[in-house]
Amino acid sequence: MNWTNIFAQMRSERGRETRARRRARLRIDPLEVRVVPGAMALDMDTATSPTAVGYSRERPVKYSATNHAGWQNTTGIGAMCRLTGNALVRDFHYGRDGTFLADVPNGTYDVVIGLGDPAAKRDFMSVWAEGTRLAADVTTQKNQFFEVRGRVTVTDGQLTIQVSDAGGTTPTFAVTHMRFTPVDPSAQSLWPDTATPATASVPDTANVEVGVRFQSDVAGLVKGVRFYKGSANTGTHVGHLWDANGNLLATATFTNETATGWQQVLFDTPVPIQANQTYTASYVAPNGKYAFDSNYFTLSGVMSGSLKVLPTYLGGGGTYQYGGGFPTQTYQDGNYWVDVIVDTGVAPLTANAGPDQTADEAATVSFAGSAGGGTGPLSYHWDFGDGATVDGTLTPSHTYADNGTYTATLTVTDANNLVTSDAAVVTVNNVAPTATLSNNGPVNANAPVTISFASQNDVSAPDQAAGFKYSFDFDNNGIWDLTDVTTASASTTFSTAGSKTVKGRIKDKDGGFTDYTTTVTVNGPVTANAGPDQSANEASSVSFTGTAGGGTGTL
Repeated sequence: MNWTNIFAQMRSERGRETRARRRARLRIDPLEVRVVPGAMALDMDTATSPTAVGYSRERPVKYSATNHAGWQNTTGIGAMCRLTGNALVRDFHYGRDGTFLADVPNGTYDVVIGLGDPAAKRDFMSVWAEGTRLAADVTTQKNQFFEVRGRVTVTDGQLTIQVSDAGGTTPTFAVTHMRFTPVDPSAQSLWPDTATPATASVPDTANVEVGVRFQSDVAGLVKGVRFYKGSANTGTHVGHLWDANGNLLATATFTNETATGWQQVLFDTPVPIQANQTYTASYVAPNGKYAFDSNYFTLSGVMSGSLKVLPTYLGGGGTYQYGGGFPTQTYQDGNYWVDVIVDTGVAPLTANAGPDQTADEAATVSFAGSAGGGTGPLSYHWDFGDGATVDGTLTPSHTYADNGTYTATLTVTDANNLVTSDAAVVTVNNVAPTATLSNNGPVNANAPVTISFASQNDVSAPDQAAGFKYSFDFDNNGIWDLTDVTTASASTTFSTAGSKTVKGRIKDKDGGFTDYTTTVTVNGPVTANAGPDQSANEASSVSFTGTAGGGTGTL
């Protein structure tokens, strides 16, 4: 962004802020007995340096059960004041490897660790909270400050922060401040009213739209937009809400603004948002002079209740657009101190499609869905995954015509058009076809006999329509003589008489099959014997004695 003399003015403003805060600073002896707090804001001071407004002084002392917060071991831990910059960042604790302990009630906390040195480069700094690494090998240039943020759960009544430096230009870390805040599940905004920017009004005077890209862990309603106003930020401010594609979802004009501090406006109609989708809240600063903190989203994002802002490199952070419109540009991973107001009074909309199921094709599958939360009345839509759908019920039944794996999705919509869904996997088993197998015997040896399938049926209409394949084992020896032919009959011959077993198989398109057998009666070959040769006189009678056998039926 093209700011004229921005850094000089920012240093001037911070200097005035430092003097004002110095007059109002609160000093707390870290060795006095303190009630274990649910939240801490610690300015990592020296014995004489000023303490930032809203923070408690934290000298480089060793933790004890009476002071409730301090370094586990102070060997190698020191404090330094550079005599430049505001009260929060001008002084810091340093060391090569240190563990800071703070007594807090069990629960989940958003932690913030400030890093940086007004007068020197610091590099290879890493931060852990409750054993989870939040940042690794962080480098801050001279007079550059980063915040490392994360969310951790404390189960033993003590929050543990470890900071280390792996060497480099300046082989010690520099920690300017720490904040530990219990997570408020019902938080309606990203920042509390007590949060303030380092620079309330930048020198830039151009008409610009500034915003923040945010997400919610659960579906909800955005009621309005907030922003922090410096005294020089004048003109009519208009708030906007956008989806990730730049579609404008809501607009509202701020009225009854105060001279400085947090301003807010509510939309005429709350806007439903979906879980884990990116949205942008923004406002138009017609005369510039907006609030801005550089490097705010370089290392970490921000979490508050179900709301979160990802760091810039992950697609979150602050955005701007000169002349107004959907803000997509970023600058120095900065925070423009734009916020949202969400409705947390409505229970999250839920959908449950019920358990995964297994059934045979052509069998009825009964679903037992459930839904809750949101703003009634709720509507229901099922997509069974095979092209069929149904509306208006949580407990539909459906028949899958063919085998396969299907995803049945229940979508629930509330009166504010909030949408959520859940899916159940339905595994549909193939059912083998059926038929009859017969032959046209009895037949004579060496005469052809026909083996035929009839009355073919498959409960699956797609299988029935696709047709079947047939295999024949004429001598039932386990080796198919014909395999997967498309004709339902086949012929063979037998050279010897007897009862012959023929095996047949019918198979559907999915490989499901049923085997059958049929018995063929084979008669021996037809025989004839005219009897012995004879001799007789002419005109005398000759008697023949012939015999016959074999064959089929009456000879």
